[in-house]
Amino acid sequence: VEAWPLPRVLVWSGTLGADLFEPHPMTWLAPGHAALRTWCDARRPGLEAGGARVLFLPHARHVLNDAQSTLSFLLDRAGQPFDVVLSTDALLEPSMLDDVEDHVERMHAALGDRSVAILGGPLPGAAG
Repeated sequence: VEAWPLPRVLVWSGTLGADLFEPHPMTWLAPGHAALRTWCDARRPGLEAGGARVLFLPHARHVLNDAQSTLSFLLDRAGQPFDVVLSTDALLEPSMLDDVEDHVERMHAALGDRSVAILGGPLPGAAG
């Protein structure tokens, strides 16, 4: 097993679309999750050998596309060399902006304590 060359790598969870940000329905269904599972399983031995970690940045159009899919991934991969960086902006679609505060609060409630970093504005309820 070849050790992973870097201690931390930030990556998208990916899509089955032709373009990185193309919405593709199969991404959110079994084929997308199977592709991510295969990718993680193939890299896990090298990550563990090198003491490295992959940090996934979820995106609304990727496999890890919302709080629930990301939380499920983290629970399934507990103890493995995979973490999440939360960016609420990346998980929002234009159709969500009317209820943006509710969406952001739910994201932080589900993932805030489970993320290795949070990108973006202040936490819900924080001054500023």
